[in-house]
Amino acid sequence: MSKILDKMNSHTTKRKKIDISSQEMAKLGSYLQRLRLDLDMSLRRAAQLSRISPAHLCKIEQGDVFKSVGIDVLSRLARTYSIPLSSILEEAGFIEEYTDKLPSFTQYLRQKFNLSPQAIRDLETTKEVVLKKYKVSPDLQSRLF
Repeated sequence: MSKILDKMNSHTTKRKKIDISSQEMAKLGSYLQRLRLDLDMSLRRAAQLSRISPAHLCKIEQGDVFKSVGIDVLSRLARTYSIPLSSILEEAGFIEEYTDKLPSFTQYLRQKFNLSPQAIRDLETTKEVVLKKYKVSPDLQSRLF
């Protein structure tokens, strides 16, 4: 956790702005736009829920915000899109993914819900069907499960 905070602090100014390269900003903007569109939310509505101007959100999504975005804006966008702030920070390249420390899907189901082996097999089968139906890439599969 301290590594994450150190990395964030090294990219934060007194105004709590995160400076990122134009390539990272474009990647982040594209990610935020995909989230908004996946939720079938208009730019105006997302901006209203996030308490930022539609013009500012548009610039963020286009990767054109002068290489800095306030952490408070990213936090509000995370709440609007119902995702953890860490997902946005990870997408922008400020934190690394620590999937090696997460339990496998089966282990998680067993520990969290104390499910029977048959219930876990059924959920594993359902997971495979969903991954095939939505053509989830192997890279994303490894990140999800």
